[in-house]
Amino acid sequence: MNLNKRVITLIIPVIIAIYGIGTYLIYKGQVQDLVHSEQQQLERNMSELAIVYANRIRFIDSYLYALSQSNSIHNYFEDRSDQYREVALAESLEDALDQLKPTDAQFASFALLSSKLEVQLYYENSLDPFAEISLNQTDFVRSQIQSGHIQATQYIETKANTYNALLVKYKLLDTRTLTIPLKHHLKNTIAIVVSIDANIFYRQKTYIEQYFNAKITLSTNPIEKRTPFSMSSKLAPQLYASISANGDFLVDKKNQLLFSLASTFLAMTLGSTILLIVLIQRFLISPITRLDRELEKIDSTENSNITYLSTNDEIGRLSRKFHHLYKEISDNYLITKKVSEEDQLTKLPNRYKFNQRINHLLSSHRLDSHELAIIYIDLDNFKYINDKFGHSTGDAMLCAFSDQLSLLITEHDRTHGSSSLFSRLSGDEFAIVLLNDQIHHDHAQIISMHVLSLFKDGFTFEQGTFPVSSSIGIAKYPQDGHSVDDLTSHADAAMYQSKQNGKNQYSYYSKELDKKVQRHRSIEKELRNTHFSNEFFLVFMPIISAKSHSLVGVEVLLRWISPELGFIGPDEFIPIAEQNGLYDKVDRWVIEQTFIQYAELTALIGSNIQVSLNLSSAQLGSNELSDFIIELTDKYKIPPEKIEFEITETFEGNHTQDALLTTLNQHGFQLALDDFGSGFTSITQLVQHPVHKIKFDRWFLKTLVDSNKQQVIKPLIELCHAQDMAVTAEGIEDESMVAWLNEYGCDYYQGYHFGKPMNQSELVNWHKEFQSEYEK
Repeated sequence: MNLNKRVITLIIPVIIAIYGIGTYLIYKGQVQDLVHSEQQQLERNMSELAIVYANRIRFIDSYLYALSQSNSIHNYFEDRSDQYREVALAESLEDALDQLKPTDAQFASFALLSSKLEVQLYYENSLDPFAEISLNQTDFVRSQIQSGHIQATQYIETKANTYNALLVKYKLLDTRTLTIPLKHHLKNTIAIVVSIDANIFYRQKTYIEQYFNAKITLSTNPIEKRTPFSMSSKLAPQLYASISANGDFLVDKKNQLLFSLASTFLAMTLGSTILLIVLIQRFLISPITRLDRELEKIDSTENSNITYLSTNDEIGRLSRKFHHLYKEISDNYLITKKVSEEDQLTKLPNRYKFNQRINHLLSSHRLDSHELAIIYIDLDNFKYINDKFGHSTGDAMLCAFSDQLSLLITEHDRTHGSSSLFSRLSGDEFAIVLLNDQIHHDHAQIISMHVLSLFKDGFTFEQGTFPVSSSIGIAKYPQDGHSVDDLTSHADAAMYQSKQNGKNQYSYYSKELDKKVQRHRSIEKELRNTHFSNEFFLVFMPIISAKSHSLVGVEVLLRWISPELGFIGPDEFIPIAEQNGLYDKVDRWVIEQTFIQYAELTALIGSNIQVSLNLSSAQLGSNELSDFIIELTDKYKIPPEKIEFEITETFEGNHTQDALLTTLNQHGFQLALDDFGSGFTSITQLVQHPVHKIKFDRWFLKTLVDSNKQQVIKPLIELCHAQDMAVTAEGIEDESMVAWLNEYGCDYYQGYHFGKPMNQSELVNWHKEFQSEYEK
């Protein structure tokens, strides 16, 4: 999408949104004002309606009062023999009506009705000499008298020539006193009925109803305000004119308002859009388009740089900045390219350049007559240098190694006509890409031996000699891979095999080696992902007393059956766990599972049984291990003296480990030194560490037997006894070994001659058979 279209797609929605929101807000405000205005008009109209009603009522009340005070009405009731009394009363009524009747009233009437509602006198201001009181009036009076009302007022709508509505009021008078009678003395009463046209009231009421599209009702109580146009106006005591409009009458006005605002919105939107597009096109897009064409010419190498504009506007400043920026980019490109392909510490090519070099060689045709090999180098014990001497020393060592090996490779290339690229891949890992046309020579081996020679007695550079060696792996094309990833990973696998074989050596990649590496990685992966309780289980190996020939303890051993890999022996997965920091998780699981099964185990084979557990030598530096063991001891109610922890004979004693062993010893746990004779423990270490038992390694004992030097065991057992240490012999396979070790005072035996590692149920069955056999 070009800039013109983008501007249009950006401007139009913004303008529409702004004007739309503004129009909407104006519309909402205008509607509110309209509603408020109509509410005020309704209030005024209802107030005017009340005033009209009040004026008519005022006339009727004044007329009734004037009649009650006139002599004519008194004479009419006192002197019934006067035959002119009706004429006199009629004249009096006419005079009073002329004086009091509002000028806008077209009709008024007066009537006297007997207690039986018979018309005794009727007068109205019309030209009809035979006019009679309307039926509406007599019905009204009758209903009110029957309801027990002495006086009442009624608004009556009718269809007459001179009026559309009447306001009628009647009042009962005692004919003797011309006062309002008591309710229980209505015999000598007469009803005075006065009416006046309510045309103005009717017109006002009709106007309101038509305007607001709702009916006005007259009631004794005001209505609730259900809508903004619900209103009651008090006409008289206990008489209200009420209206409740729902707002439908505003629809047309709202539509007119909406049409007007919509027209304005469309006109302003269209005008503003056209104006903005013209201005933006003139002052923004055109200069940017020119600048874009300049940049395209640079990309197509038509120009070496963009035109330097001297104008002082934004486009001019932008063009100048682009001019300087492109120059800086051009100047820095080579530097950036070098940095992206070079390790910043050693200045060697990095992994990116290394991969790029191999890809280039693999895509060329030179490999038909040349040897390509990848030499993968890892510095052994380099982490120790960083931790002990600091990262500055480690960095200096990496640089020194890079310089020394670069000289060796350069000399080799010069001597043998080979082409090599020495790279630092990461950390302490390096690699060499070797290309040589002398296929009958193994140049990878030659260079590897040169590398190993740098570490013959440690690595020496200007800061001293340090205990560092190198492990090297070699992979060749095409037999070991056809891609960068394959060759590199296979060389890495071969390097790992060198580490497994003792370090400071080189190894070639092979399929057998790959299987070992893949097996190692699969075990490591399963160790990290497995749920121990689903795949791990414990077995128990009997420990027999030399004196009583009875079961005195069991050694807890761990077994693993993986759904993916099948049975995996502890000699295979325990070293992997220690190398990858998973030993803590394994040890803790074994300890807790042993403590969980302890109560059931002792209940089945005897409470005096001692349970031995192996601790990883890597665990002995853990300050949290003793706290964990003590916490579980309290949790599962385990007697500490019945638990024995075995540590390997090859561990390196230090302050932290001695403190750990001392803590376990102080809490009553038994400690044993396992696999004695398989390592290089000194006699001093044997007597210094707080252990209670020494376990002779099976291979150590077998070596003594094979070399016919069984007598060597005697002073060792005596030394242990002198230090209050018991002795256990492992790997007992026949009765002759039992007899030999009994002669020199060995305390306990452990081996297949007595019993192999068993699960709990097998151990119980074995124990029963073992007891019955020795009881014989």
